[in-house]
Amino acid sequence: MSLKIRWQHTPKISIAIPYDTEKKIIVNELMDYAIYLQREEILSHQYIKNEIFHLSLFYIHLRKRRLKFTQADTQTLRDFRDNDLSRLQQHSKATPKSLKAVVNNRLRRIYHFYSWLQLHLGLMNIIGLKNSQIYSSLPNHLGKSTYRLRDKNLFPLLYPRIGALSKHTTKYEPSEKNLRNLELAFLKHSNIYIAHRNALMLEIANATGFRRASINSLLCSQFNDDKINVTDEDFFVVSPPEQKYSNTLSYKIPLLLAFRINAFIKTFRKNFLQDKNIKDAITSDRIFLSARTGAPLNNQSISEIFAAAIKLINVPSTRVGIHAFRRKFTNDEIAKQSTIRAELKLDTSDASIKSAVSLSLGQSSPESINSYVSRRQTLEVHRRQNQKNREFEQVVLENQRLEKENENLRTKLKSLASFEDQKN
Repeated sequence: MSLKIRWQHTPKISIAIPYDTEKKIIVNELMDYAIYLQREEILSHQYIKNEIFHLSLFYIHLRKRRLKFTQADTQTLRDFRDNDLSRLQQHSKATPKSLKAVVNNRLRRIYHFYSWLQLHLGLMNIIGLKNSQIYSSLPNHLGKSTYRLRDKNLFPLLYPRIGALSKHTTKYEPSEKNLRNLELAFLKHSNIYIAHRNALMLEIANATGFRRASINSLLCSQFNDDKINVTDEDFFVVSPPEQKYSNTLSYKIPLLLAFRINAFIKTFRKNFLQDKNIKDAITSDRIFLSARTGAPLNNQSISEIFAAAIKLINVPSTRVGIHAFRRKFTNDEIAKQSTIRAELKLDTSDASIKSAVSLSLGQSSPESINSYVSRRQTLEVHRRQNQKNREFEQVVLENQRLEKENENLRTKLKSLASFEDQKN
């Protein structure tokens, strides 16, 4: 691959540095787009990594044809689509429909990139409906939280009847931007306990895909210090007391989320109980409590909390609630598994992907999951990244010092030249 992606981690932002090893240049369009996604869209580092990976494949396609980003047209995208599908088919035994779904996922990201590129560069006629190189109505929808109409011209080159955005898809799925807007709406509540309680329920729904009743049934004792501190992995295993069909399945959740739950219990929840002089017996050890009585929230209250907040962020859809985040989690996992397995030449059959996703949604034997990096390894990676950050900062400071020194020398040379002219 002629394009290498390196990440420069700073305290405030992780900067993608896409470097073309053949032309020996930094691909500024991809670097600027990654910065935009983090600063303006407030997307996660992992999400941006995936985005840049997909776009890098398209960049390589352009590179082979000696084209710049601004020279691509609809035919270029069509060629990329067909070539990408052929490439995947050579290394995968998945059904054509599964592989087309992977390609469609990539194409959507390319359309979004071109909509941003056109606006960012202040250019005309790169992407649009009239007299444009790339035909798409996507620029007309920018800034809207979702699409009211199923506009077939949003992504006109997608393979049809694959599933996503088909006429049969009617249920709302939150975007990353919807997620952040909803979190901000929760945190604006005047009652600090309610604000952080609701934000935490949102984070659990998004990070785990738990159903409403399972989230509401979680107990403080499941997240005490003794249980969290003994884990040696980057995930934490928990079994919600209330599950569908009375199951007793164990689920893995991110370790950082477990720490956040633990911190909420020891701070906001504890302070709330003390301020209201509520006895522990009233809470039944449940994490999420009514701000009025201190008793456990009922499931319907959670639905009402999310419905009201979603209405505030102007999502143009009906009957949208907390379950939408289980849908988002599931679809994110399916897309991730489909893409990763296709690229690594692994089994991408429907059965294999469903099996992998079911692990993320919970199963009875979580210890059978072996594809996790241990917490110690993760901490070592972070240590090395911090070391590189410090080295990079030193280089920046040294460059600034040399630049200042050069500027002083240039000033002295100008003064000397002016003095010599006056003498002559």
